[in-house]
Amino acid sequence: MKRTSLLFIMLLTFAVSFLSTGCDDGGKKNNNNVNNTNNAVCGNGILETGETCDGTDLGGLTCTDVEGDFTGGTLACTAGCALDTAGCTTAYTDACELDNLVCSGDTLRLCEANVETGCTEWTDTDCTLTSETCEVIGGVAQCASCTDACVIDDERCNGTDDGIESCILGGSGCTEWQNTACDVATPECHDLAGVPTCLAPNGSGESCADVYTITLPFYTEGTDFTVDFTAADMTFTDASCTFGWNMSGVDAVFAVNLMANETIIFAQGGGLDGAIYIQSVCDAAGVCLDKADDEVANNTEAILFTAPADGTYYLTVRAYSATPSPATYAIAAYYFEDPAELTCDDGFDNDIDGLVDCEDADCFGIGSCTTETVCDDGLDNDADGDIDCADADCAGLAPCGPENTPEYCGDGIDNDNDGDTDCADADCAAIGPCGPENTDLLCVDGIDNDNDGFVDCDDADCAGFTVCMPGQSCTLPLEITTFPFNVTGTNMTADFTNSNNFTYTAGGCGTANGSEAVYSVNLLAGQRIKLDETGALDAVIRVLGTCTDVTPTCLLSSDSPETNLVFTAPADGMYYVVLEAWSATTTSGYNFTINLLPNNETSCTDGVDNDLDTKIDCNDSDCFGVVGACETELNCGDGQDNDNDGDVDCADIDCAAASACELGEGCANPVIVSAFPFNVTGTNITADFANDHNFSYTAGGCGTANGSEAVFAVSMVAGQRLKLDETGTVDAVIRVLGTCTSTTPTCLLSSDTPETNLFFTAPSDGIYYVVLEAYSATTTSGYNFTIAKYDGTETSCTDTIDNDGDGAVDCADTDCLGNPSCPTVIYSEDFTGGLPGDWAISGGVWAVGTPTAGPASCPSAPNCAGTNLSGSYIANMAWDAHCLTSGNIDLTGLTSATLLFQSWMYTESGAYDAGRIQVFFGGAWVNPATVTPVYTGTVGGALAWYSTSQTWQGFGANLTPYVGGPIQIRFCFRSDSSVQNAGWFIDNVTVTGL
Repeated sequence: MKRTSLLFIMLLTFAVSFLSTGCDDGGKKNNNNVNNTNNAVCGNGILETGETCDGTDLGGLTCTDVEGDFTGGTLACTAGCALDTAGCTTAYTDACELDNLVCSGDTLRLCEANVETGCTEWTDTDCTLTSETCEVIGGVAQCASCTDACVIDDERCNGTDDGIESCILGGSGCTEWQNTACDVATPECHDLAGVPTCLAPNGSGESCADVYTITLPFYTEGTDFTVDFTAADMTFTDASCTFGWNMSGVDAVFAVNLMANETIIFAQGGGLDGAIYIQSVCDAAGVCLDKADDEVANNTEAILFTAPADGTYYLTVRAYSATPSPATYAIAAYYFEDPAELTCDDGFDNDIDGLVDCEDADCFGIGSCTTETVCDDGLDNDADGDIDCADADCAGLAPCGPENTPEYCGDGIDNDNDGDTDCADADCAAIGPCGPENTDLLCVDGIDNDNDGFVDCDDADCAGFTVCMPGQSCTLPLEITTFPFNVTGTNMTADFTNSNNFTYTAGGCGTANGSEAVYSVNLLAGQRIKLDETGALDAVIRVLGTCTDVTPTCLLSSDSPETNLVFTAPADGMYYVVLEAWSATTTSGYNFTINLLPNNETSCTDGVDNDLDTKIDCNDSDCFGVVGACETELNCGDGQDNDNDGDVDCADIDCAAASACELGEGCANPVIVSAFPFNVTGTNITADFANDHNFSYTAGGCGTANGSEAVFAVSMVAGQRLKLDETGTVDAVIRVLGTCTSTTPTCLLSSDTPETNLFFTAPSDGIYYVVLEAYSATTTSGYNFTIAKYDGTETSCTDTIDNDGDGAVDCADTDCLGNPSCPTVIYSEDFTGGLPGDWAISGGVWAVGTPTAGPASCPSAPNCAGTNLSGSYIANMAWDAHCLTSGNIDLTGLTSATLLFQSWMYTESGAYDAGRIQVFFGGAWVNPATVTPVYTGTVGGALAWYSTSQTWQGFGANLTPYVGGPIQIRFCFRSDSSVQNAGWFIDNVTVTGL
């Protein structure tokens, strides 16, 4: 038995060894060990040649290195130096969700189960092998013919706005987006008029170099404009950007990109007193496309602007003062939408109808406006057919719910949606205001409080209450149908109630807080009523278009005077006349009359201005030619045919003996001046001439005077000049008119002082009227008046005569430049190219360009230099602070030199505002000793020119003391605190020398 067992064991061991030696492990290590090969010793813990493992030395193998599809576990070594896989495991992990399809580039990946392990894994299909691409179509990834994603060469900002995507042809043959990141210097992508552009980070808005780029809609606000924006760079100088006053505060500069014809609203309304501007090029000296200052009201300004072309536009807000109060601001820019609001979630009133977003019916049912959010406006805000409380959206929202409070029982809303509203709802029984209509308040609340079918004063219960008495309030004004209407009493407060408060100054209504009487009158457009309160009452008289004390607009409101108040109806309709006591405690009496005025003079002989048009009887055209009244010409200097016989004023035989028709007495019969020089003299102007006209019409540029006047007519051709001199003792005003009228004359020249050396240049061919008018109506002074006539140019440059009367003689006149007998031109500037590069302006007043105010044109058109090209100069300018300074003018090698320039001046009459020239020589600014013409007088401590001539004249200065080197010339202007005119303009600056 023992021998048999031993043999069996030996055979079994041999068989196992043989079988193991012949198994292919597929590349993985097997557990075979051939003992005694190269004398390897199994069990010594050393892996030797011929051994697979020995003890803990596995030769670096793990479970995943041997046969069996092991995925982990612990590999060991048997005592016979064979690998032991009992500790290895075959657990697999799912790689994906079964049957899921995804695209990885152009590879379609399908998630399938491994038949051996049972776990999921990806199976890949290359779509390009069938000339397809992997795409997700209808939510399913698949191999398909590719779809273009874009149009080749199109560009756009990417989704994160940090790069630009370009449309390219992809590897699959279809177009696709390719991103190019913005660089560090310009990291933000913005759509500039449809072109994606990488830009620097948004600026602070302090200047053109640091603009705040915005997208629309845009809104910002703050409590202190001077803290949030600290720079004052945008000191606009172009006429298109300036107002009649200066803005001296800080500014904020924004940039917005617009397409051609896009229209925006740009506004500032936070309380800051300032102005807003729009430019296409950000430049303080550049052109403004639009501007606004207090355009709306209460320091609010707004611009409706349409972009003329694709591009970037610059929006500037500038404070009026460096220390504004208040300094709060609110700046907005948003798209204008016409005729309907299309953007319903930007917080702006895009169509300017006073309604914003979901408040606007245009937005009902659109976008964010699909829910009934306002449950008491009587509108179907979400356009679902249900209004307010009848809409389920309003469930639980005020005022929808039980009608069980005084507020809900008087709001005009069916709060509980039961078909009954307010007092008609049983829920409101006995809840105020429901119940008897038995107080002044309940009789004007617009509610049928007792649910009897009659409201307020229509209810008999209200008959005895004041508010239902005609004339006591807006609720029931007393209608006036016959005129004159008069109401009188001894105590205004006792007779009328104080039921309204018309103290609403924003609507043009003056202050008052007493009792008031209210009347209504129906008027046609153009009809007039005259209002008179002649009692002891201190009253305010008003006319309203709509009678309300909440926000009334007073078409007329007067505390003083209280008589002769005339109101003209602007349109057909009902108007409300209110007589209101100024004080609530007054006990004064009243006597108030309302009269309907006739449109024509009803009597031509009563000495009364019946139609209140300021013309009485035969001076009123209504009476011209009326038999028995106005059959003769009674006013021979008014330019009217008073007797309607076809002859006017002095042409009418009726005026033969009238003083106004004596030669030179007035516009009707001026002295025709044809020989020059013309002179008229006398010892008493009041005795020699009549006071038939009043030329004191300051709006037309005519200074004040009210004395007798002598009138002369001169025929002139364009460019001819007159020199006017009054050398007598009379204090006179000298004028030149284009049309001779005393009603609304326009003075082409008007001077009280000086009265000599006044020049006038005819702007065109025609008759011009020269008027010598005594300043006082009672003067008895003598006069000596001369009119000289000059050609437009210096006709001779060697005769020592001022041929054109411009104050410059011979070679000192710019007309003689280039004449062989005159010095050589050393320097010349006519401003044709604008401000020369080497010239400078100080003080920000002077400018170079084409004037739109002041002179009609420049001698060297189109440009010249002036103190303000589009209006009056500013007040309080100091000498040497507001100058126009030339570049260097080299007088080296000369023995004599002369400055010539043409000057146009219109200053305040008198030594208040003036201009002067200076020369920079020897390191300092000096005053030339000799100027032509001589300075008019001393102004602000310096000799200077001032004039109201408003004509171009030749001016100059002797520069001989400064020859030998380079000099500079400057033109400086100063002004006082009152009366500013067009100022000083210069052109054709020339230096000649020998």
